[in-house]
Amino acid sequence: MRQITTWLASSICLIGLSSCGAPDGSADILSSTPDTIPNAPDMAAAQSSVTSRFDFNVIALAKSAALSDRFVDSYRLLIAEADGMLSQPLASVINKTHPAASGDLHDYMSLAPYWWPNPNTEDGYPYIQRDGQRNPDADDSSLCDTKERRRMERSVSVLTQAYLLTDDNRYAMKAAAFLRAWFIAPDTRMNPNLNFAQSIPGKHKGACYGIIDTRFLPLTLDYAALLEASGAWTEQDTAALKSWFRDYLNWLLTSPLGIEESETLNNHGTWYDVQVVAILLHLGETD
Repeated sequence: MRQITTWLASSICLIGLSSCGAPDGSADILSSTPDTIPNAPDMAAAQSSVTSRFDFNVIALAKSAALSDRFVDSYRLLIAEADGMLSQPLASVINKTHPAASGDLHDYMSLAPYWWPNPNTEDGYPYIQRDGQRNPDADDSSLCDTKERRRMERSVSVLTQAYLLTDDNRYAMKAAAFLRAWFIAPDTRMNPNLNFAQSIPGKHKGACYGIIDTRFLPLTLDYAALLEASGAWTEQDTAALKSWFRDYLNWLLTSPLGIEESETLNNHGTWYDVQVVAILLHLGETD
């Protein structure tokens, strides 16, 4: 439970220079101080709508410190990255050219990263394990959704922070667009399951340990909440996002892969618990 609450605390303060890492493992702007929210007159309204998960007094202090000697270089790097994202296409599971075994492009697909074609068989099946050696196919966006998922997570993170630090609604609007494309829009949304995560060709179509792929996904609920004050993220968006996570939570709790992963006693089991607890808290289901 200590691991879970530590992660949840870091997700609430969002991400930073050292102690709180970004979903892709890189560093972001505010480590010892949380992200920020718009102008002071909007604080009360924002806090009442987003709930008490965020300390808006601390957030305001973080905003005022962004241009201090300590943070100014990181601030400029973050804004430069956010500016580049404004013109980037939206991330989606349908951007791959090869669907999962279901034939549905909306199903998330990834390959177990340390499994390779078998050199002793004509077709390369079944794949064999090379522990510690990452198969580049696992990062091939035509085959897998791994890079697109990371791009969505990174973009929402950076753009939300840029909006909170500058009050520039362009960043909020783009962050909201990334969220809608991944979770809400019928033409581009991900189906709320991981039936085909960390597939091993010739062995299985998906595995319970693929659930660790989405260990940072609940952070998007925090970012969405922090976008509410901008007007770029609406009550309808919030309801749709929570509906997606409710369906995903049901899959985690009732599917054979979800149940199997819940019984593991290593880091995979910990990250499963993190996702379940984080989603339950966001949905207000605390009993």
